Amino acid sequence: MTRVLASVDRQQLTIAMNALISPLSYDTREDWFGAISGLIRPLFDGESTLIAHGLGKSSGHFSADAPELAKRVEVFTMFRAGEIHFNDDVMEAGMVDRRQRSMAVFTSALLDHLSGGQMRKSLVYNEVSVPFGARVTYALAVRGSDGEALLGVNAARPRRDPLSNETLVLLSLLAVPFQAGFEILNRLGAARSALAATVDMLSDGISICDGAKAIELHRNPALAALLEADQESAVIEHRVRTLAHSLCTLARCADLAPKRQASITFPVFDEVRTSTARYTLRASFLPPSVFAREQVVLVAVERPGISLPSSKDLQHKFGLTPREAQVALRLAVGDSDAELARRLGVSPHTVRHHTERVFDKLQVRSRKALALWLASNAIR
Repeated sequence: MTRVLASVDRQQLTIAMNALISPLSYDTREDWFGAISGLIRPLFDGESTLIAHGLGKSSGHFSADAPELAKRVEVFTMFRAGEIHFNDDVMEAGMVDRRQRSMAVFTSALLDHLSGGQMRKSLVYNEVSVPFGARVTYALAVRGSDGEALLGVNAARPRRDPLSNETLVLLSLLAVPFQAGFEILNRLGAARSALAATVDMLSDGISICDGAKAIELHRNPALAALLEADQESAVIEHRVRTLAHSLCTLARCADLAPKRQASITFPVFDEVRTSTARYTLRASFLPPSVFAREQVVLVAVERPGISLPSSKDLQHKFGLTPREAQVALRLAVGDSDAELARRLGVSPHTVRHHTERVFDKLQVRSRKALALWLASNAIR
Protein backbone atom coordinates (compact mmCIF):
# COMPACT_ATOMS: atom_id res chain seq x y z
CA MET A 1 0.00 0.00 0.00
CA THR A 2 2.82 2.40 0.88
CA ARG A 3 4.48 1.81 -2.49
CA VAL A 4 1.21 2.46 -4.29
CA LEU A 5 0.62 5.75 -2.51
CA ALA A 6 4.18 6.81 -3.22
CA SER A 7 3.71 6.19 -6.94
CA VAL A 8 0.66 8.44 -7.45
CA ASP A 9 -0.39 11.96 -6.68
CA ARG A 10 -2.04 11.47 -3.27
CA GLN A 11 -4.07 14.65 -3.50
CA GLN A 12 -5.39 13.60 -6.91
CA LEU A 13 -6.25 10.17 -5.52
CA THR A 14 -8.15 11.70 -2.59
CA ILE A 15 -10.11 14.03 -4.87
CA ALA A 16 -10.99 11.14 -7.18
CA MET A 17 -12.17 8.93 -4.31
CA ASN A 18 -14.32 11.74 -2.88
CA ALA A 19 -15.94 12.28 -6.30
CA LEU A 20 -16.62 8.55 -6.68
CA ILE A 21 -18.72 8.45 -3.52
CA SER A 22 -20.57 11.70 -4.30
CA PRO A 23 -22.83 11.23 -7.35
CA LEU A 24 -25.52 13.34 -5.69
CA SER A 25 -23.21 16.35 -5.86
CA TYR A 26 -23.78 16.48 -9.62
CA ASP A 27 -26.92 17.52 -11.50
CA THR A 28 -26.97 14.47 -13.77
CA ARG A 29 -25.49 10.99 -13.95
CA GLU A 30 -23.52 12.06 -17.04
CA ASP A 31 -22.00 14.98 -15.10
CA TRP A 32 -20.80 12.52 -12.48
CA PHE A 33 -19.44 10.13 -15.10
CA GLY A 34 -17.54 12.98 -16.72
CA ALA A 35 -16.09 14.19 -13.43
CA ILE A 36 -14.85 10.82 -12.18
CA SER A 37 -13.44 9.92 -15.59
CA GLY A 38 -11.40 13.09 -15.71
CA LEU A 39 -10.08 12.55 -12.18
CA ILE A 40 -9.14 8.87 -12.56
CA ARG A 41 -7.50 9.07 -15.98
CA PRO A 42 -4.36 10.95 -14.80
CA LEU A 43 -3.73 8.35 -12.08
CA PHE A 44 -2.97 5.80 -14.80
CA ASP A 45 -1.53 8.25 -17.36
CA GLY A 46 -4.41 7.25 -19.59
CA GLU A 47 -5.47 8.84 -22.85
CA SER A 48 -9.21 8.14 -22.76
CA THR A 49 -11.94 6.79 -20.51
CA LEU A 50 -15.08 4.79 -21.15
CA ILE A 51 -17.99 3.89 -18.86
CA ALA A 52 -20.46 1.14 -19.79
CA HIS A 53 -23.42 1.03 -17.43
CA GLY A 54 -26.69 -0.78 -16.91
CA LEU A 55 -29.16 0.83 -14.50
CA GLY A 56 -32.50 -0.93 -14.73
CA LYS A 57 -34.06 0.14 -18.03
CA SER A 58 -31.34 2.73 -18.58
CA SER A 59 -28.06 1.55 -20.08
CA GLY A 60 -25.38 2.76 -22.43
CA HIS A 61 -21.83 3.90 -22.98
CA PHE A 62 -20.29 7.21 -21.95
CA SER A 63 -17.00 8.85 -22.81
CA ALA A 64 -16.33 12.55 -22.35
CA ASP A 65 -12.96 12.39 -24.10
CA ALA A 66 -13.47 9.63 -26.71
CA PRO A 67 -17.11 9.64 -27.92
CA GLU A 68 -16.22 7.79 -31.12
CA LEU A 69 -14.68 4.99 -29.05
CA ALA A 70 -17.92 4.74 -27.06
CA LYS A 71 -19.97 4.51 -30.27
CA ARG A 72 -17.70 1.79 -31.64
CA VAL A 73 -17.79 -0.29 -28.45
CA GLU A 74 -21.58 -0.02 -28.44
CA VAL A 75 -21.69 -1.96 -31.72
CA PHE A 76 -20.14 -4.98 -29.99
CA THR A 77 -22.10 -4.88 -26.71
CA MET A 78 -25.60 -5.39 -25.36
CA PHE A 79 -27.27 -5.23 -21.94
CA ARG A 80 -29.36 -8.00 -20.42
CA ALA A 81 -30.91 -7.45 -16.99
CA GLY A 82 -28.37 -4.70 -16.37
CA GLU A 83 -25.40 -6.91 -17.28
CA ILE A 84 -22.95 -5.99 -20.05
CA HIS A 85 -22.41 -8.66 -22.71
CA PHE A 86 -20.27 -8.79 -25.85
CA ASN A 87 -21.26 -10.00 -29.32
CA ASP A 88 -17.61 -11.05 -29.65
CA ASP A 89 -17.27 -14.67 -28.38
CA VAL A 90 -13.71 -14.17 -27.10
CA MET A 91 -14.56 -10.99 -25.14
CA GLU A 92 -17.77 -12.52 -23.81
CA ALA A 93 -15.85 -15.55 -22.53
CA GLY A 94 -13.48 -13.17 -20.75
CA MET A 95 -16.38 -11.30 -19.12
CA VAL A 96 -17.96 -14.56 -17.97
CA ASP A 97 -14.62 -15.65 -16.50
CA ARG A 98 -14.28 -12.28 -14.76
CA ARG A 99 -17.71 -12.61 -13.15
CA GLN A 100 -17.04 -16.18 -12.03
CA ARG A 101 -13.82 -15.03 -10.39
CA SER A 102 -15.64 -12.01 -8.82
CA MET A 103 -12.97 -9.70 -10.20
CA ALA A 104 -13.90 -6.12 -9.28
CA VAL A 105 -10.69 -4.80 -10.84
CA PHE A 106 -8.75 -6.02 -13.85
CA THR A 107 -6.67 -4.93 -16.81
CA SER A 108 -6.87 -6.00 -20.43
CA ALA A 109 -3.42 -7.55 -20.03
CA LEU A 110 -4.63 -9.60 -17.05
CA LEU A 111 -7.67 -10.93 -18.97
CA ASP A 112 -5.43 -11.72 -21.91
CA HIS A 113 -3.06 -13.58 -19.60
CA LEU A 114 -5.92 -15.59 -18.04
CA SER A 115 -7.27 -16.49 -21.50
CA GLY A 116 -3.91 -17.73 -22.76
CA GLY A 117 -3.46 -14.82 -25.13
CA GLN A 118 -6.89 -15.11 -26.77
CA MET A 119 -7.97 -11.53 -26.07
CA ARG A 120 -5.52 -10.09 -28.58
CA LYS A 121 -7.15 -12.26 -31.27
CA SER A 122 -10.66 -10.89 -30.64
CA LEU A 123 -12.58 -8.63 -33.02
CA VAL A 124 -12.98 -5.99 -30.31
CA TYR A 125 -9.24 -5.78 -29.75
CA ASN A 126 -8.37 -5.57 -33.45
CA GLU A 127 -11.30 -3.46 -34.66
CA VAL A 128 -11.78 -1.18 -31.65
CA SER A 129 -8.88 -1.22 -29.18
CA VAL A 130 -6.05 -0.95 -31.70
CA PRO A 131 -7.49 1.70 -34.07
CA PHE A 132 -8.84 3.85 -31.19
CA GLY A 133 -5.67 3.84 -29.08
CA ALA A 134 -7.06 1.57 -26.35
CA ARG A 135 -4.66 -1.39 -26.48
CA VAL A 136 -4.32 -1.22 -22.68
CA THR A 137 -7.27 -0.85 -20.31
CA TYR A 138 -7.28 -0.43 -16.51
CA ALA A 139 -10.81 -1.23 -15.33
CA LEU A 140 -13.20 -1.12 -12.39
CA ALA A 141 -16.23 -3.44 -12.46
CA VAL A 142 -19.01 -2.97 -9.92
CA ARG A 143 -22.35 -4.64 -9.42
CA GLY A 144 -25.40 -2.96 -7.87
CA SER A 145 -28.93 -3.99 -7.01
CA ASP A 146 -30.18 -2.95 -10.45
CA GLY A 147 -27.28 -3.59 -12.83
CA GLU A 148 -23.54 -3.24 -13.29
CA ALA A 149 -21.00 -0.70 -14.50
CA LEU A 150 -17.50 -0.86 -15.96
CA LEU A 151 -15.14 2.10 -15.91
CA GLY A 152 -12.05 1.75 -18.06
CA VAL A 153 -9.01 4.01 -18.49
CA ASN A 154 -7.38 3.38 -21.87
CA ALA A 155 -3.97 3.98 -23.38
CA ALA A 156 -2.19 3.06 -26.61
CA ARG A 157 0.86 1.90 -24.59
CA PRO A 158 1.10 1.06 -20.89
CA ARG A 159 2.67 3.74 -18.72
CA ARG A 160 1.84 1.76 -15.59
CA ASP A 161 2.53 -1.99 -15.47
CA PRO A 162 -0.92 -3.57 -16.11
CA LEU A 163 0.11 -6.84 -14.41
CA SER A 164 1.79 -5.46 -11.28
CA ASN A 165 0.33 -5.72 -7.78
CA GLU A 166 0.72 -1.95 -7.41
CA THR A 167 -1.62 -1.35 -10.34
CA LEU A 168 -4.25 -3.79 -9.06
CA VAL A 169 -4.05 -2.34 -5.54
CA LEU A 170 -4.58 1.19 -6.93
CA LEU A 171 -7.59 -0.05 -8.88
CA SER A 172 -8.91 -1.73 -5.72
CA LEU A 173 -8.63 1.54 -3.79
CA LEU A 174 -10.85 3.17 -6.40
CA ALA A 175 -13.29 0.25 -6.75
CA VAL A 176 -14.67 0.59 -3.22
CA PRO A 177 -15.89 4.22 -3.55
CA PHE A 178 -17.05 3.52 -7.13
CA GLN A 179 -19.17 0.67 -5.79
CA ALA A 180 -20.64 2.99 -3.16
CA GLY A 181 -21.39 5.74 -5.67
CA PHE A 182 -22.95 3.33 -8.15
CA GLU A 183 -25.19 1.86 -5.44
CA ILE A 184 -26.32 5.37 -4.51
CA LEU A 185 -27.38 5.86 -8.14
CA ASN A 186 -29.23 2.51 -8.05
CA ARG A 187 -31.19 3.51 -4.98
CA LEU A 188 -31.85 6.96 -6.36
CA GLY A 189 -33.23 5.40 -9.54
CA ALA A 190 -35.48 3.14 -7.48
CA ALA A 191 -36.79 6.14 -5.51
CA ARG A 192 -37.53 8.04 -8.71
CA SER A 193 -39.29 5.05 -10.24
CA ALA A 194 -41.44 4.67 -7.13
CA LEU A 195 -42.35 8.36 -7.21
CA ALA A 196 -43.18 8.21 -10.93
CA ALA A 197 -45.35 5.12 -10.40
CA THR A 198 -47.19 6.89 -7.58
CA VAL A 199 -47.96 10.12 -9.46
CA ASP A 200 -48.87 8.16 -12.59
CA MET A 201 -51.71 6.55 -10.63
CA LEU A 202 -53.23 9.90 -9.59
CA SER A 203 -56.26 11.30 -11.39
CA ASP A 204 -55.00 14.88 -10.95
CA GLY A 205 -52.50 16.20 -13.48
CA ILE A 206 -48.99 16.21 -11.99
CA SER A 207 -45.80 17.76 -13.34
CA ILE A 208 -42.42 17.35 -11.60
CA CYS A 209 -40.06 20.20 -12.47
CA ASP A 210 -36.54 21.37 -11.81
CA GLY A 211 -37.62 24.74 -10.47
CA ALA A 212 -34.20 26.34 -10.63
CA LYS A 213 -33.85 25.60 -14.35
CA ALA A 214 -37.60 25.82 -15.14
CA ILE A 215 -37.62 22.46 -16.94
CA GLU A 216 -40.01 19.51 -16.62
CA LEU A 217 -38.61 16.20 -15.35
CA HIS A 218 -41.75 14.05 -15.41
CA ARG A 219 -45.41 14.34 -16.45
CA ASN A 220 -48.09 11.86 -15.41
CA PRO A 221 -50.70 10.45 -17.85
CA ALA A 222 -53.52 12.51 -16.32
CA LEU A 223 -51.71 15.75 -17.10
CA ALA A 224 -50.76 14.51 -20.57
CA ALA A 225 -54.45 13.82 -21.31
CA LEU A 226 -55.46 17.19 -19.87
CA LEU A 227 -53.01 19.04 -22.10
CA GLU A 228 -53.86 17.01 -25.17
CA ALA A 229 -57.50 18.05 -24.85
CA ASP A 230 -56.66 21.78 -24.86
CA GLN A 231 -55.42 23.46 -28.03
CA GLU A 232 -53.63 26.07 -25.91
CA SER A 233 -51.62 23.48 -23.96
CA ALA A 234 -48.39 25.44 -24.51
CA VAL A 235 -49.79 28.23 -22.34
CA ILE A 236 -50.46 25.81 -19.49
CA GLU A 237 -47.05 24.15 -19.81
CA HIS A 238 -45.34 27.54 -19.67
CA ARG A 239 -47.25 28.56 -16.54
CA VAL A 240 -46.39 25.25 -14.84
CA ARG A 241 -42.67 25.81 -15.38
CA THR A 242 -42.95 29.48 -14.41
CA LEU A 243 -44.76 28.60 -11.18
CA ALA A 244 -42.09 26.02 -10.25
CA HIS A 245 -39.37 28.61 -10.88
CA SER A 246 -41.27 31.23 -8.87
CA LEU A 247 -41.51 28.88 -5.89
CA CYS A 248 -37.72 28.42 -5.93
CA THR A 249 -37.20 32.17 -6.20
CA LEU A 250 -39.47 32.78 -3.20
CA ALA A 251 -37.65 30.14 -1.18
CA ARG A 252 -34.27 31.64 -2.07
CA CYS A 253 -35.49 35.10 -1.02
CA ALA A 254 -36.71 33.66 2.28
CA ASP A 255 -33.29 32.13 2.93
CA LEU A 256 -31.56 35.42 2.15
CA ALA A 257 -33.94 37.47 4.28
CA PRO A 258 -35.11 35.43 7.32
CA LYS A 259 -37.43 38.21 8.44
CA ARG A 260 -39.52 37.62 5.31
CA GLN A 261 -39.99 33.90 5.89
CA ALA A 262 -43.19 34.37 7.85
CA SER A 263 -44.77 36.24 4.92
CA ILE A 264 -44.13 33.42 2.41
CA THR A 265 -46.64 30.58 2.33
CA PHE A 266 -46.03 27.21 0.67
CA PRO A 267 -47.44 25.73 -1.51
CA VAL A 268 -47.81 28.49 -4.12
CA PHE A 269 -50.95 28.77 -6.24
CA ASP A 270 -51.73 30.11 -9.71
CA GLU A 271 -54.61 30.10 -12.18
CA VAL A 272 -54.57 29.77 -15.97
CA ARG A 273 -57.41 30.45 -18.38
CA THR A 274 -57.50 29.25 -21.97
CA SER A 275 -60.28 29.60 -24.53
CA THR A 276 -61.97 26.42 -23.34
CA ALA A 277 -61.21 26.00 -19.64
CA ARG A 278 -59.86 27.36 -16.38
CA TYR A 279 -57.03 25.58 -14.53
CA THR A 280 -55.72 25.85 -11.00
CA LEU A 281 -52.03 25.17 -10.33
CA ARG A 282 -50.51 24.26 -6.97
CA ALA A 283 -46.74 23.97 -6.49
CA SER A 284 -44.77 22.53 -3.56
CA PHE A 285 -41.26 21.19 -2.99
CA LEU A 286 -40.31 17.51 -3.12
CA PRO A 287 -37.74 16.09 -0.66
CA PRO A 288 -34.24 16.70 -2.10
CA SER A 289 -33.23 13.06 -1.63
CA VAL A 290 -35.56 11.88 -4.39
CA PHE A 291 -33.97 13.75 -7.29
CA ALA A 292 -30.54 14.55 -5.82
CA ARG A 293 -31.20 18.26 -5.97
CA GLU A 294 -32.94 20.67 -3.62
CA GLN A 295 -35.21 22.61 -5.96
CA VAL A 296 -37.45 19.92 -7.42
CA VAL A 297 -41.08 21.02 -7.46
CA LEU A 298 -44.32 19.08 -7.80
CA VAL A 299 -47.04 21.06 -9.61
CA ALA A 300 -50.62 19.77 -9.43
CA VAL A 301 -52.86 20.90 -12.31
CA GLU A 302 -56.65 20.73 -11.94
CA ARG A 303 -59.49 21.77 -14.23
CA PRO A 304 -62.45 22.58 -11.97
CA GLY A 305 -65.89 23.53 -13.15
CA ILE A 306 -67.36 23.19 -16.61
CA SER A 307 -65.78 21.84 -19.79
CA LEU A 308 -66.38 23.67 -23.05
CA PRO A 309 -66.45 22.58 -26.68
CA SER A 310 -63.51 23.49 -28.88
CA SER A 311 -63.48 26.43 -31.26
CA LYS A 312 -63.53 24.02 -34.22
CA ASP A 313 -66.62 22.26 -32.84
CA LEU A 314 -68.45 25.58 -32.54
CA GLN A 315 -67.56 26.47 -36.12
CA HIS A 316 -68.23 23.13 -37.78
CA LYS A 317 -71.22 21.91 -35.78
CA PHE A 318 -72.97 25.14 -34.79
CA GLY A 319 -72.17 27.54 -37.63
CA LEU A 320 -70.14 30.15 -35.73
CA THR A 321 -67.37 32.07 -37.45
CA PRO A 322 -63.83 31.74 -35.98
CA ARG A 323 -64.17 35.15 -34.29
CA GLU A 324 -67.66 34.36 -32.96
CA ALA A 325 -66.40 31.04 -31.56
CA GLN A 326 -63.54 32.87 -29.84
CA VAL A 327 -65.93 35.40 -28.34
CA ALA A 328 -68.37 32.69 -27.18
CA LEU A 329 -65.66 30.75 -25.33
CA ARG A 330 -64.20 33.83 -23.66
CA LEU A 331 -67.65 34.97 -22.54
CA ALA A 332 -68.27 31.52 -21.04
CA VAL A 333 -65.13 31.71 -18.88
CA GLY A 334 -66.07 35.17 -17.59
CA ASP A 335 -64.33 37.79 -19.73
CA SER A 336 -65.96 41.24 -19.68
CA ASP A 337 -66.55 43.32 -22.82
CA ALA A 338 -63.51 45.44 -21.97
CA GLU A 339 -61.28 42.36 -21.45
CA LEU A 340 -62.49 40.87 -24.73
CA ALA A 341 -61.91 44.14 -26.57
CA ARG A 342 -58.30 44.27 -25.32
CA ARG A 343 -57.75 40.61 -26.15
CA LEU A 344 -59.17 40.90 -29.69
CA GLY A 345 -57.85 44.38 -30.44
CA VAL A 346 -61.30 45.74 -31.25
CA SER A 347 -63.73 48.19 -29.69
CA PRO A 348 -66.29 47.23 -27.00
CA HIS A 349 -69.00 48.06 -29.56
CA THR A 350 -67.62 45.40 -31.91
CA VAL A 351 -67.52 42.91 -29.04
CA ARG A 352 -71.19 43.58 -28.29
CA HIS A 353 -72.00 43.04 -31.97
CA HIS A 354 -70.23 39.63 -31.94
CA THR A 355 -72.01 38.77 -28.69
CA GLU A 356 -75.41 39.47 -30.22
CA ARG A 357 -74.55 37.27 -33.21
CA VAL A 358 -73.48 34.43 -30.88
CA PHE A 359 -76.66 34.73 -28.79
CA ASP A 360 -78.76 34.71 -31.96
CA LYS A 361 -77.08 31.65 -33.54
CA LEU A 362 -77.12 29.61 -30.32
CA GLN A 363 -80.56 30.92 -29.26
CA VAL A 364 -79.59 32.06 -25.78
CA ARG A 365 -80.28 35.38 -24.06
CA SER A 366 -77.54 35.80 -21.44
CA ARG A 367 -73.93 34.98 -20.67
CA LYS A 368 -75.00 32.53 -17.98
CA ALA A 369 -77.29 30.78 -20.44
CA LEU A 370 -74.43 30.75 -22.97
CA ALA A 371 -72.07 29.10 -20.47
CA LEU A 372 -74.66 26.45 -19.60
CA TRP A 373 -75.36 25.82 -23.30
CA LEU A 374 -71.65 25.40 -24.07
CA ALA A 375 -71.18 23.09 -21.09
CA SER A 376 -74.07 20.89 -22.16
CA ASN A 377 -72.64 20.63 -25.71
CA ALA A 378 -69.01 19.93 -24.75
CA ILE A 379 -67.44 16.74 -26.15
CA ARG A 380 -66.48 14.49 -23.23
